[in-house]
Amino acid sequence: MQKDIERIWEIEETGSFNKPALSPDDECALQMVRDTLSRVDNGGRFQIGLPWRNEKLQLEPNRSAALKRLACTEISLVKRGVAQPYTDAIMNYLRKGYVRKVKENKGSGKWYLPHFAVVRPEKATTKLRIVFDASARDYGLCLNDCLYKGPKLQQDLVHLLLRFRRHP
Repeated sequence: MQKDIERIWEIEETGSFNKPALSPDDECALQMVRDTLSRVDNGGRFQIGLPWRNEKLQLEPNRSAALKRLACTEISLVKRGVAQPYTDAIMNYLRKGYVRKVKENKGSGKWYLPHFAVVRPEKATTKLRIVFDASARDYGLCLNDCLYKGPKLQQDLVHLLLRFRRHP
């Protein structure tokens, strides 16, 4: 019976309860966050720099692709009847300083981040949410390709539950 129980424990073993070691990319991303973290104001807002994979890598300007995407988004918003709430949400972002208008300067090397609406009428609090699409590709690259992902910050649920049950 003892051998059977030991065999069950070997099969059911989920690994160590310690934090997993970080990959070199994750270490680099965390270091960049530490180096660029700064307080914006006394209201508790902070900002960090983007964790670029390669500082020499330059994204090609995507103004024309972003404008095409914006035109499609505007048509979709009108068809779904959420153009005004979307405009209100964008204006709210402007007031709060989350986004800003950039001067039109063709060939300036700016990367425009496309956005779209996710509409969930059944939700009580946020029926419309704006999603900024860093995976939009232009010239074969997207912003997500150029940034470190960083480590997984959530704990593994199985380990969390086992740790909870491990000691009284």
